[in-house]
Amino acid sequence: MPNEPICLSSPRILRALSVTAVNLLIVNLAMQYAVHAAGLDLHGVLHQVDVGRERNLPTAFTIVLLLSCCALLAAIAARTRQAGDRDSSRWAILALGMAAMAYDEGFSVHERLIEPVRALLGRDNPTDLGVLYYAWIIPGTALVIGVGLFFLGFLRRLPAWTRRRFVLAGALYLVGVLVLEAIGGWYDARRGYENMAYAAICSAEEGAEMAGMIVFLGALLRTVSERFGELRIRFDADVG
Repeated sequence: MPNEPICLSSPRILRALSVTAVNLLIVNLAMQYAVHAAGLDLHGVLHQVDVGRERNLPTAFTIVLLLSCCALLAAIAARTRQAGDRDSSRWAILALGMAAMAYDEGFSVHERLIEPVRALLGRDNPTDLGVLYYAWIIPGTALVIGVGLFFLGFLRRLPAWTRRRFVLAGALYLVGVLVLEAIGGWYDARRGYENMAYAAICSAEEGAEMAGMIVFLGALLRTVSERFGELRIRFDADVG
């Protein structure tokens, strides 16, 4: 008897991802409060759920979001290329960008830019940099502007609903990755990061980033639905 297909609806996927993101943020804040306000010795547990650190549960979830977007973008790129769409290369570049972001999320490549950029700024005391304390945001902002200009024409050619969702997703993500990151750096330079206030800033930052990625994923799922009707993945067992 042939295997029945497993059907996943976009609303259920997005709801599950949203609930997971909210739960991760709540658990993170609860553990931050237990350590920094209540004084409990739970640093080992905190490390596994701290959204401000790498290589833990929140990081894994973020990488899953990025790679999911990457997979959908790659599928859209392949289908649009078959159809001779002029923007197939743009979809492919977006897919590569998501893969690069997933790699950066796992290995914190952007943080390696902090010290070299601080050196270029020529400040004897890095804490004087204020919102530029996490100095990687300078080349990061330049990269965002360049990418935005490169994709401007592509964005204009998208359907209105998709364009609005892409803009909303980008705005949410950039508020987290640049604006709240800058605020967190400013606070870290003055008060340090081992406190509840900094944990709250990090939670807001990561929450904005997760929200942006989920909105973007939702827009991609709708794009697949409207353009292609469905996306099938088939696995065949090697029998013989």
